[in-house]
Amino acid sequence: MSLTDSATPARGSHSPSSTHEAPRWLRVLAVPGMLLVGVIVAVQSHVNGQLREELGSGLQSSVLTAMMTFCVGCVLTALVVASMPGQRRRFGHFRRSLGTPVLPWRLIWGGALGALFVISQAVAVGPLGLAVFTMAIVLGQTAGGAGADRVGLGPGGRQPLSPARLIAAATALVAVVLAGLGAGDGPGGATGTVLTALVVFTVVAGVGTAVQQALNGRVGAVAGPYVAAWLNTAVGSVVLVVVLGVALLLPGEFAGWPDQWWLYTGGPLGISFIALSAALVRVHGVLVLMLCTIAGQMATAWALAVAGAGAVPWTTHLATTLVLLGVGIALLTRRRVAGRRGLPPA
Repeated sequence: MSLTDSATPARGSHSPSSTHEAPRWLRVLAVPGMLLVGVIVAVQSHVNGQLREELGSGLQSSVLTAMMTFCVGCVLTALVVASMPGQRRRFGHFRRSLGTPVLPWRLIWGGALGALFVISQAVAVGPLGLAVFTMAIVLGQTAGGAGADRVGLGPGGRQPLSPARLIAAATALVAVVLAGLGAGDGPGGATGTVLTALVVFTVVAGVGTAVQQALNGRVGAVAGPYVAAWLNTAVGSVVLVVVLGVALLLPGEFAGWPDQWWLYTGGPLGISFIALSAALVRVHGVLVLMLCTIAGQMATAWALAVAGAGAVPWTTHLATTLVLLGVGIALLTRRRVAGRRGLPPA
């Protein structure tokens, strides 16, 4: 079964699916897929942080980085949708459903939240470092994922706020504090106040990421993950064009486009995790997707920090361990609760 098949709804209707509707083999295979989402997000954060440094200084370089990611992703997904008959049919279903109870207008704005996340990558990865940036994203994703499930924003409907979810969020918060203590001052004389503001901004972007995955999952349930990925990048591109107009009025210097090809891979990486997330969020729900994504992010960020920095603060190692421990506790507790209720464990 392809990503497209797994996310194709019954024609003409949409009802949120819960985790017990997914077959066991799909629930099992979804876990490594969700871990892969986290790996892709961490690599994209690293790439976009490097691209932003190469482009220059000021807000305009951050917005240009985000625009490059979204515009490339929008072109690639548009080519995929236009070149495949099945995707064109799903796009037609998407257009007919837009603005109806099946797909209200409020569900299309995931791309704006995605733009906020990519801007946070460009702005914060350099001063904070990839490990601390990931810690802050983790906190936002955990809180946002729990909230999205609690209010039923995702395609899986409402899910209760269990003690395991609170444990995961609290553990992530402790990890963020520890990682921040080990960060010190940022490069270029960034003060503790600036770093704290960047951490808060990144946490907000992490909350937005969780809401984005819920909205994309709803769109993907109607039109499939590729159309959802196109919509996400198209909306984000429009938002970033407006933001760029403001950024050009502010101080900043454009240093030119770099020659390294890999600095332009943020777009393909972005549509990869957007499409995967839009398909897999229906299997286990928003919070479980976020928890597995967190595990992939943390492992990748820690590995990149060890490989690139040589000496990594002990707080980073401890924070990474705490986040992974919190993820494990939440997943194991959810498995026991699901078993008591007669539902398949996620």
